[in-house]
Parts: sequence; C-alpha cells; structure tokens
Amino acid sequence: MSGKSKIWALLKRDYVAAGDLYYRSGNLAKAAELYARAGNYGEAARLSTEAGLVDRAVDYYLKAGSPRQAQ
Repeated sequence: MSGKSKIWALLKRDYVAAGDLYYRSGNLAKAAELYARAGNYGEAARLSTEAGLVDRAVDYYLKAGSPRQAQ
C-alpha cells in the first residue's frame, strides 16, 4: 500500500483502515497501536503478541476484558 493511503486514513481518523494498511505492509506494532486507538483492543492484543510485544499485549488484553489471555 502506498504511504498516501496510510496518511489519508489517518487524516480521516479511520484508525481501523490505517491499522489494516500497516498490517498488510508488515508493521504489526503500528497496526496494533492504531487498532487500540480505534478501541479494538482484542485485535491490538493479538497483533502485539504476534509482534513479540508481550507487555503491550497484556495491557490490551486487560482493556479488552480478557484477563485470562493476559496471563
């Protein structure tokens, strides 16, 4: 995806669309951050886990209301 698409999605404050674009480009950490900004903490936690960002994943799982997965 082009950088222009990412910028446009961010300017529109469409954090899910921007997260999708970053995910497709392989930037899992940025995608997780954007999903969290959109309130999609479950997806943010999953991507953070996949990216090896355990502390961040635990935080997102707790915000998602999934304390068992945070363990």
